[in-house]
Amino acid sequence: MQDAVERALLRWPDDGIPDNPAAWLTTAAYRRALDVLRRRRTEARKLQELASMARSDQVNGSDSHPDSDIYRDDQLRLVFT
Repeated sequence: MQDAVERALLRWPDDGIPDNPAAWLTTAAYRRALDVLRRRRTEARKLQELASMARSDQVNGSDSHPDSDIYRDDQLRLVFT
């Protein structure tokens, strides 16, 4: 709800106060909550993929490759990008 109030304080001076401010705030808070939940779900899925890739690298013995640390850093960077 705090994010919705913050958005209202930023947008309402330019856009004007909506006809139903309570509904606007409720909708903004709901959408923000959905965004946060989706982001967390995506993050969890990507972390699981990363852990799976790390496990398969260990099983396949790719840790012995001299560039394996650089490769993992690039993978991690791509996951979070």
